[in-house]
Amino acid sequence: MNINVCVKAVRAEYAGSRQQNDNSLVLNPYDLFALKSALEQRKNLDLHIRCLSMGPSTVRDALVKCYIMGADQVVLLNDPAFAGSDTVATSYILSAAISKLGASGLTVFGGKSVDSETGQVPGGVAERLGIRYISDVTQIIKMSGDDIVLETSNESYCAVVKAAFPAVISFCEFSTEVHTSSLIELKRAMRKEIISLGASDIDVDPVMCGARGSKTRVLEVTEAFEKRSAIKMMGRPMEEAATIRDILMGTMR
Repeated sequence: MNINVCVKAVRAEYAGSRQQNDNSLVLNPYDLFALKSALEQRKNLDLHIRCLSMGPSTVRDALVKCYIMGADQVVLLNDPAFAGSDTVATSYILSAAISKLGASGLTVFGGKSVDSETGQVPGGVAERLGIRYISDVTQIIKMSGDDIVLETSNESYCAVVKAAFPAVISFCEFSTEVHTSSLIELKRAMRKEIISLGASDIDVDPVMCGARGSKTRVLEVTEAFEKRSAIKMMGRPMEEAATIRDILMGTMR
């Protein structure tokens, strides 16, 4: 069975990365969790896992990690017509690509991206494909060739849901842990092809993509990312307690 895992590359600083270059790109933590969850199902099923992403060519280095983790295929939707897409245009492009690439029993998303946090794209894709959508997934309990059993959770309830394929699901959990790879694994992954598809390849109308196809307009962007500092305490318990006291009282220099 084919599984599509939709992933997005985000700035490292938004994902809490410790990389020195904050402008580098990493996989969105929610999508990372979704990909790991899909890959775990290979223990019991014969699955072909395709990662699907939309963005400029600069995201390719981040997408190599999909191959390192075990994805069978990585597809990048890259076209100037896609630039500036909001959630409406993005769901249109992704659903068209999924339809064009062939039948898929399951399409998997992270619940949201850490750089926008709308959480609207998975539902939009399911609506356009005309298939069922299950959100707030915390784990895949069981999966067969015909259906899937999921645990879902939000502020109001926890539930176990069973759904027949095809389906779209989105995970509300996230992960910042990335598979540690050897140099050999990295070289093998970098040799694999990241397939690039444009608007004409997936038969989309450019008028419905990018800024022209978006229902929202970005009027202004303000950089307001704040990094938190940390204090490392070393010493005897009484000394550490005194340090904490000084911090709380605002008397520490």
